[in-house]
Amino acid sequence: MPFRPFILCASCFPVFLIYAVAASAQVGNLDKGTLIDGLAEQGMSEILLHLVETEPSDDPAIDAQVRVAQQRIAYQRLADRALVLRAPGATPEDLALAEQLDADSRVAFDAMLTSTRQLIESHYDHEQRPIWQTDLAEALLVTWLQEVHGYAGRFYEFGVVDDTQREAFIEGVAEALAQLTDADLRFFELQSSLPRQDEAAHQRRVNSGLWTRMIDEYWRKRTAFYLANAAYLATLLPDDAAYYQSLGDNPKLPQQAKTPEAERKRLLDQAATKLEPFVNDASDEAGVRMPSLALAGRVEVARGDVDPAVRDLFEPVIGDRQGNLADIDANLGKANALALRRRVAGLDMLRALQTHPVAETDPRFRLLLVDNMHRLLLEEAAKAPADERAAAMARAYEPYLELLNSRDVPPAVRDYLRFTVYNRWAQGLDPDDDITALPPAVRMAIGQIATTEGQNGTIEAQETGDETLLAEARESLGQSVRVNQTLIGDEIPPNIRAQAMYNLAISRYWLAPDDVNELLGAATVLVDVAEDSPSHPVAELAITDGMSLLRVLYEQAPGVPGVIDTYRRGARVLFKSFPTSAAADNERAYYGLMVQQQGGDYEAAIATYAAVPFDHPTYFDAQRETLFALEALAERASGDDAAARRAEVVRKAEQVRAEAQGAMADADPARAASAASAVAGARLALAQVAADEGRYDDSLAYLEGFDEQFAELPPMRLQGMSRRVLILLDAERMDEAAEAARQMMDVFPDEAAGVIDGLLTDLDARIADLRERAATEIVASRKQELEGEATGLAETASAMAEVLASWARARGFDAEQMLPFDLMSIRAARLAGEPGRAVDMLGPVFNNFGDDAGVISEYANALFALGMQQIQAGDRDSGETNLIAAAGQYDRLIGGLGEPYPPDYWNAWAKRLSINDALGENTEDIPFRVRQLRLTDPNLGGPVFRTELEKLEQKHAN
Repeated sequence: MPFRPFILCASCFPVFLIYAVAASAQVGNLDKGTLIDGLAEQGMSEILLHLVETEPSDDPAIDAQVRVAQQRIAYQRLADRALVLRAPGATPEDLALAEQLDADSRVAFDAMLTSTRQLIESHYDHEQRPIWQTDLAEALLVTWLQEVHGYAGRFYEFGVVDDTQREAFIEGVAEALAQLTDADLRFFELQSSLPRQDEAAHQRRVNSGLWTRMIDEYWRKRTAFYLANAAYLATLLPDDAAYYQSLGDNPKLPQQAKTPEAERKRLLDQAATKLEPFVNDASDEAGVRMPSLALAGRVEVARGDVDPAVRDLFEPVIGDRQGNLADIDANLGKANALALRRRVAGLDMLRALQTHPVAETDPRFRLLLVDNMHRLLLEEAAKAPADERAAAMARAYEPYLELLNSRDVPPAVRDYLRFTVYNRWAQGLDPDDDITALPPAVRMAIGQIATTEGQNGTIEAQETGDETLLAEARESLGQSVRVNQTLIGDEIPPNIRAQAMYNLAISRYWLAPDDVNELLGAATVLVDVAEDSPSHPVAELAITDGMSLLRVLYEQAPGVPGVIDTYRRGARVLFKSFPTSAAADNERAYYGLMVQQQGGDYEAAIATYAAVPFDHPTYFDAQRETLFALEALAERASGDDAAARRAEVVRKAEQVRAEAQGAMADADPARAASAASAVAGARLALAQVAADEGRYDDSLAYLEGFDEQFAELPPMRLQGMSRRVLILLDAERMDEAAEAARQMMDVFPDEAAGVIDGLLTDLDARIADLRERAATEIVASRKQELEGEATGLAETASAMAEVLASWARARGFDAEQMLPFDLMSIRAARLAGEPGRAVDMLGPVFNNFGDDAGVISEYANALFALGMQQIQAGDRDSGETNLIAAAGQYDRLIGGLGEPYPPDYWNAWAKRLSINDALGENTEDIPFRVRQLRLTDPNLGGPVFRTELEKLEQKHAN
């Protein structure tokens, strides 16, 4: 209940309160019911308790009345507290508490209704029973329908109700009418019988004020007024309502007619009769003349007297210009009366009423006016020719769209109105309705409600294990899919299509949260929404949800076709169209590392990292990765450019170290750890630059104490240990390098093999480059220098592989556990220029693990190296035999490895095409093959493989 209404008729009549300041003896002479009601009106529950304790009554009904009064006070206090909490500037915590207080207030109100009913039934013969019945009816017609159910009576009469409002109206009006009719009859009986029964007792009633209260304040005013209201409202009930289905069966309604038509006529006559004294009372003693005129006008319109109703009943209220509920009731009554004669005039009046003080104060009344316009336009659409009906139906919904898109409606109010309207549209849809007959905006709203209900229901069902709830949620999701699929065609307005596509994607996700292909389909739709409609309000939400889903798929199911490409496309859309969004900030560090940096596009990665805001949780991670990307660029460079690149690394490292050092003490543990990681990265970068410049002692000094300082950051500690090994190898301090490698393997036994394997891969590329350069070198001394450098690196690789293998053998590893270490030794032999020995070593390994991709790759590489070595030595027959054997193994890798394609896949293609080149077979196809591979990855698997493949492409280009 987001808005608390002001109530015109909750206290339409003057209440003569008796304040609890009289002496106890004086209170004893007063009517207790009057006193109880007066105290309740003032919210004095404590004094009510005192009254019960100090003035005990012989009448048990008094205690029951006190209980009812206390429950009424409890309701009002809770409702008032909720209203205060919803004041402008309310925090989310305030609003949440207000919702809880509203729920508690409804419990208190229900308790009051129950206690009042029990009071009436338990003391049915009590002379004050018609007072209690009138109070119960007033609570139903005012508090129940207006406060608790958001003016359900007015929405039922003039607007559109949701299911809850409809049920409350039908039940509340029927019960109120029965209680008031019974009270009216009882008052009629008592006003003549009580004075005759006991003169002394009657005098006490008069002296205490009870008689005036019963006959004047209640029977002639309250009971009559509310009976007129209930009688009129009951005429609005449908024929299938319980009230009309049980005519003549309720003893409290002895005057009911036998048919709905006759009963409605009787009720209208009764309402007119009860209202007449109020309508004709120019002095307005009861204080309800204006509401009575507005009601009497609607009664007369229902009886067919339209013009007199407008002239004599509605116009006096409108002309009084009070700007209250009676005024808006009269205006609504007049607008609908005019619509019976001149529909356009009625619609114009409803549009003008949107600036009415009541509508501006409470947005529900603005919605009520739009509802009324919608109802009148629907009546017009129903009478339109068949070929014009669809357009007329669409016009009937235009007032809603104007309201929901109005700039003068605050966002919070617009959200409330949108939820209310969409929810009612969804509730009004029958299973057999032709959904395509509804305007696209209405279908979109219905689809959105179904999506929300399905999503929320699924989450709740998962939390509670409620299978019934899950089935209902899936039904809602199915409806969402059916409805939203009608809204994705080109003929649908773009803004509606965007929302429908979003709803469709969310529903697909919740219908199949474990189906990777369905999830990819949902994510693709979300990216499409953001790409096609970036200015639509749902676009940012779509790309946010889409990228969250794609991140999971990218990490957990990268081999599924389309996952990698869709993730990359989504990121491009995100960074291009939503660069300042939280989603973009959240994705930058991950995308820069996993896509750009790992793909070798270091410049792009650095630019992506630079866009991460300083206060973002990934800021220092991005700074650390920036250093690693700058290092990679420095490694690629040569000559003066390399020196400049190294200087850039140093500048950045010093900046990161200075900035992150202070943040290591941040109160947020995660940010502190990220800053520490950045400091570690800066020291690693400075160490690498020093090593690249041959300043090995300076380099190692940067790593002094590194293990201890970053012991709580295992990934950085591992990098520090591996970097130390690499620096010692570059410094040709083999014994220290071997000891550092053993230390690393002791601390990181599971990761060390991978680190050394990566080191050997790096050495492999460096050795291959040196040997290729030596092969083309003309100057003999330079040629010998390059070959010697390659040999030295090969010996280093062999030594490191043996250190690792010895460490593994000492731990008693079995054949499967020894496999990665055996492969390193085999690779080291190949790198050392002994491919024949490598092939021999591979024999037993290949027999045992011939289906392992790593084994196949190393076997193919060894055969390839041996074949090329034999051809260069002049033994072409043997060389070609080994190259053909290698080609078969490479073909196995190419056919067996899937996305995301690993380095072995790209190496297999590079070597396979090199074999074609060496054998002179199908060389004309090489450029075409390279172009095809470039479609899979423009970077061709990374710098090493790209260089090799592009050389082959250029060599055989036409």
